[in-house]
Amino acid sequence: MEDELIIIIDKKIISLYNLYIPHMGIYKKGRGRMKKVKLMKDRCDSSLFCAAKRVCPVGAIEFKKTGFFSGNITINEEKCIGCSKCVAACPHGALKL
Repeated sequence: MEDELIIIIDKKIISLYNLYIPHMGIYKKGRGRMKKVKLMKDRCDSSLFCAAKRVCPVGAIEFKKTGFFSGNITINEEKCIGCSKCVAACPHGALKL
C-alpha cells in the first residue's frame, strides 16, 4: 500500500481571506479583500540584491534586467498573498500595503 497524505483543515482556517501556512509550504490566494503590496518607485533603488525579493515566499517581487547590474523591481499582483514580509525587509521603505 502506498503512503497517503491526509490533510485536515479546521473550519476556522477556511474562513480566512488567504490560506497561509508557510511551514507546510501552503500559499493559496483567497478571494477576500486582502491588501496587496504597492511599490513606490521613487524610493526603490532597484537593486539586483533586493532584500524584499529574497524574503517573498511566493516570488511576487520580480527583477527585470535592463543592463549588466541594473534593472527594475516589479510586483506581480497575481502572485502576491499580502503577507507583508517584503514591507518589513525593504531598507528604503519602498513597499507598502
